[in-house]
Amino acid sequence: MQRLIVHALKEKDGFLLGIVIKVKANMPPKQTQKKLSKAKEKKLKRKQEQAEIALLLKKIKSANEVEDYMVHFAPFKTYSQNGLNAKISYGSPANTSPDDLQWMFQLLKDNMEEIYRSNDFRWKDREKFEELSHESSRYLIARDAISEKPLGFVSLRFDLDDDVDVVYCYEIQLSVDARRKGLGKFLMQLLELIGHKANMTKIVLTVFKDNLASNHFFREKLRYKEDDTSPLFFDPMNPDDYTYSIISKELLLGGGKVDKQIKKTAAPETVLTNTTNTTNTN
Repeated sequence: MQRLIVHALKEKDGFLLGIVIKVKANMPPKQTQKKLSKAKEKKLKRKQEQAEIALLLKKIKSANEVEDYMVHFAPFKTYSQNGLNAKISYGSPANTSPDDLQWMFQLLKDNMEEIYRSNDFRWKDREKFEELSHESSRYLIARDAISEKPLGFVSLRFDLDDDVDVVYCYEIQLSVDARRKGLGKFLMQLLELIGHKANMTKIVLTVFKDNLASNHFFREKLRYKEDDTSPLFFDPMNPDDYTYSIISKELLLGGGKVDKQIKKTAAPETVLTNTTNTTNTN
């Protein structure tokens, strides 16, 4: 906006000698200028954040489009230790048979339903099956190399969690005859490789506090730590009100570091590791 400034010249003998008219920009007060500057800064920051989120979503989309990550990790397609001779496959609901989906769900139900209920979490077969078979789900399935009998599985998703790109491990479940033979640890380390290949920032999962074996496995053996999204941080005054924790592990950067770590730490000892995602359990 502009404003007119009128200057009248001195009169002489009763006559007005002239009028000078100036046009001057109507500058806002300093306080208003500061507000405008802050508003611009906020708008710019919001645009930058939106651009960053768009890039992360593009990365997640690319990760989901990979049909088979196992082509990058041929040595990890088989596991032969402690009496197990297993082969590992990667898939999605689209290329997983209905029989395998039903087997995974039944194993999940057998292993976890009572644990859910004991922690006051709702369990509904339909909801859990829909979660397991969701189009965004991806699987690592271990089966006997000779008989083809399924031994265990990991259910995962590439996702945006609190504006961070992550591999979310929804489930890792092992059948009774495959426990304590190193397979669970092997699958989780393979998941690290996949997350690293997909350029994700970290792996995130949820554990029940009273599942001591699971907590020991992830925290002590695999070095997972309390995640920023865990109740310990988002509700620090009332952490005991929650029966679960959210833990995570940042993925190592730089070429073969993950491969080297996995080869170094691979060990035969493991435990049954029950995990749960809380999305549909309110």
